[in-house]
Amino acid sequence: MYLLQRVFGCLGMLAALSASADAWAKQTSTESNQVGSVPAVYTSSPVAIPEHWPRDFADLSARLQQRAERLGIDYAELVIFNGQRELERVRLGQYQGDSSPALLSGQLSELLTALTVMQLIERGEWSVFDEVQQRLPQLSLNNPYAAEQPLLLLHLLEHSSGLDQRRFKSHFMTSGTRELPLLERLEREQSPLTVRWQPGDATRYSALNYGLIAAMLEHYKRRPWAEIVREQVVEPLGLDATLLGSAQAADIVVSGWHGLPAQRRPFRNRVMAESEGSWMSVDDLVRIGQHILSRGASNNPALLRADTLVNMEIPRSTLAADAGLGYGMGIGLDTRARYGLWRGRQSALDGYSMNLRYRAEQDIGYALVVNHESVLPALDELVWQYLAADLPLPNMRAGGVAVEQRWAGWYRLQNPEHALLAPLHSLFNLTYMQREGADLTLRPLLGLGASVPLRSIDGSRLAHRQDGSIVGVLFSDQTGQQKLQVHQDVRYKVTHWQALWPLLTFASAWVILLTNPFARADSLRHAWSRRFTTLATLCFLLAAFVAGSLSLEHASDDTWRSILLWLFSLLAPPLAFAGLLSNLRFWSTEPNTIARWRCLIASICASGLGIWLIYSGWFALRTWAW
Repeated sequence: MYLLQRVFGCLGMLAALSASADAWAKQTSTESNQVGSVPAVYTSSPVAIPEHWPRDFADLSARLQQRAERLGIDYAELVIFNGQRELERVRLGQYQGDSSPALLSGQLSELLTALTVMQLIERGEWSVFDEVQQRLPQLSLNNPYAAEQPLLLLHLLEHSSGLDQRRFKSHFMTSGTRELPLLERLEREQSPLTVRWQPGDATRYSALNYGLIAAMLEHYKRRPWAEIVREQVVEPLGLDATLLGSAQAADIVVSGWHGLPAQRRPFRNRVMAESEGSWMSVDDLVRIGQHILSRGASNNPALLRADTLVNMEIPRSTLAADAGLGYGMGIGLDTRARYGLWRGRQSALDGYSMNLRYRAEQDIGYALVVNHESVLPALDELVWQYLAADLPLPNMRAGGVAVEQRWAGWYRLQNPEHALLAPLHSLFNLTYMQREGADLTLRPLLGLGASVPLRSIDGSRLAHRQDGSIVGVLFSDQTGQQKLQVHQDVRYKVTHWQALWPLLTFASAWVILLTNPFARADSLRHAWSRRFTTLATLCFLLAAFVAGSLSLEHASDDTWRSILLWLFSLLAPPLAFAGLLSNLRFWSTEPNTIARWRCLIASICASGLGIWLIYSGWFALRTWAW
């Protein structure tokens, strides 16, 4: 993902906004291939397996090896298991070590913390309904919704707290952060930590959630997080290769890679090691997966009771969960849907990626690790195709329950991952829901994404039409606002006017600004009235262009891109305001009525964009300090 890249990339497309909302709603688009869990209201009789799916494990291994060679993967390993034993294993790439190496586990680190916390809850020492502020009284927390909904431990466990993702400077350890205690690192991040929406309204990943949980553990136990987790989870499960917290370069057996063609990713420790900085091998993932899949029977004694492990899988903290949606983020576990609901956790970070998935109903699971940041989905697709071939695939029955007409219309994204990008999402992340009885189709604005074909099974819960899997729900919040959740995205309903007027205004402003410099040079006596506006427009464009080439994880580096972004975002608003003041100052002295009106309107547009830049928090944006 690239910072502000949609501003620049969407300028040309916005010229097409003269089409009506109905015309937009009828655009054709490729159907999404994302599917979800199989609801009981649909049949589960086997369907024909596509010819291109792997037929047996030897076929799967050959295809994986072929794809790994084509992608230049240095090391990858797949293990298929059930609750009692390992079933199949294949290693890909050039790595020749005897044992499986430890890779950066990223968000899978949270699962270790979640298992630790659930032990405290089972013993009655903690509750999922404990208020965070009471467990961590020294924390600086700004929750504008505290009177209606205080921030609870459950919100942190299921990433429904509303906390922003960490700042750019908090990706990697530096000399200034290496020795800081966890709570100081959190407060250095943002002080106070601010809740963006009412806790429980929506789910969105933030490394701060499990960072706070780790701080709560340290405050409660008076010991470092790594010692607590090692004693309560790592050693009992026999996770021999797991390394908690910061690693040393000598510990890295296999380097991480990114991009195509693959480039080596330099090793740097993460600031939030407690939530995304641990290292695990594929064998460690298998042991964790078997423990959950067997409901604790794979380990003696079990870490947790069977009912506790089941409850960890089911989302409970959000409004969508209250409305009956079982797809989403549980406690330390998330959901992916591939011809059935697969629980587990996935990560792709700093040159490494791994995926732990299982289906308890069929007692099957797999762990896949790759020392490349972005190619895991290409291998993962073959794995679930192979596994699905041996499982009953659902057939969707005709019918469904019609949805009321009031649900059709425009929906805007409520829960962007990063607050800094929220203004862009407000403009461009719009979806139109088209209704035909029980069938619904979500069509992104201007085709910026794949359409999602859905069917209502009971008037509120929504199943993917490809296989009948429940992946969404329609619901209303406490204020009566109509909302829609599909997968992890929560959207709220807006009118046609609320959806389109910001886009039309934005597009019109850019048409005026881009044509303003080409007016006759001698049409104004005071040429600087136009030049100020032209320079402001150029700064806006250059800021968008530089931001589009600046990755979020490297925005904290004091590079020429970061400095140019700061410079252009600093100059654009003052130049725009200078153009407006110049036009007003010399208004009465300009004889050419058309030219002065055109220049005034352009300066107003530039000033409006400058105000939007300031309001969005992008004025003089020093990304290396943000």
